[in-house]
Amino acid sequence: MHLKHDISRRQMLAISAAAGASPSVAPSAAHRRRRESASSSWRRSSTRSSPTTEPIKDLADGFGGPLGPAEGPLWWKEGGYLLFNDIHNSRRMKFMPGQGVSIDLEPTNRANGITRDQQGRLLSCEHDTRRVTRRELDGSLTVLANSFQGRRLNRPNDVVVKSDGAIYFTDPWTLLTPQEQWT
Repeated sequence: MHLKHDISRRQMLAISAAAGASPSVAPSAAHRRRRESASSSWRRSSTRSSPTTEPIKDLADGFGGPLGPAEGPLWWKEGGYLLFNDIHNSRRMKFMPGQGVSIDLEPTNRANGITRDQQGRLLSCEHDTRRVTRRELDGSLTVLANSFQGRRLNRPNDVVVKSDGAIYFTDPWTLLTPQEQWT
C-alpha cells in the first residue's frame, strides 16, 4: 500500500485542527525569515473543527531569532488562551483572543516543547538547564528528568504525555560543545 505524502502546510493545519489541535502554530515560513510568527486557525465553535477554508491568522511577530524560534504551542482550554515559548528570549508567551500577546513567564531557561499531563500540570523541556520540568498546580516546579544513567541530558526538546500518563520526550544533541559520550 502506498500513501501519498504531498500534503500542503495548509492541509496539515486543517487536519491538526480537525484532530483537536486547534489552534496551531506554523513555524516553517518563520524559520526561513529567521523569526517566528504565532499563527492560528481558530475553531468556529467548541463542538466542530475549522473547515479547510478557514484562513491562517498571524497572531504576533518578532519572536525567536537565530538562537531559537518560537515553539511549543499549547492551547489552555480552561483559560481560553494559547501558550508558546519564545526560546531565544527565554520567555513563555500567552495569546488571549481579543487581548493579544503578553509574557506568561520569564525566564523559562529557554524552554521549547510544552504539554500538559493528565492532572493539567504544565510540562516543559528546558534547553539551558538540560531538564524536563513540571509546573505543579500550586505554582512550584518539579524536575522530572535531568540525567540518564548518571549523565546529564543533552537538550530536551519536545514532550508528550501518553493516555496512560507515561511521559515521552526527545533529547537531541544541539549544543555547540562536543557531544557527551554515553557508555
